[in-house]
Amino acid sequence: MFDVVFYEVFKEEEKTLEKFLPAKIRARFVSKTIQECREALPSARLISVRTQSRIPREWAAYLDGVFTRRQGRTLPADTSKNIVRGRWRNRPCS
Repeated sequence: MFDVVFYEVFKEEEKTLEKFLPAKIRARFVSKTIQECREALPSARLISVRTQSRIPREWAAYLDGVFTRRQGRTLPADTSKNIVRGRWRNRPCS
């Protein structure tokens, strides 16, 4: 299992992220969205998304945190609704 998975990552972004991540962090970098990966469960308890990924409701129990790499955009509507409805209660999210 990884410490963090970054979805929708560009090559140049991956290089920059790797540069700043501590060496002990096991990170996975994926160019696809979550739905394109078709994973039943997340491969890390911490994930990072951009604008197109939709986080499956089923993942909520397996995630400790979600952070976005968006420039001035809000979370996707379905993700926001899941958080507001308490499905991700006590889950850090920004």
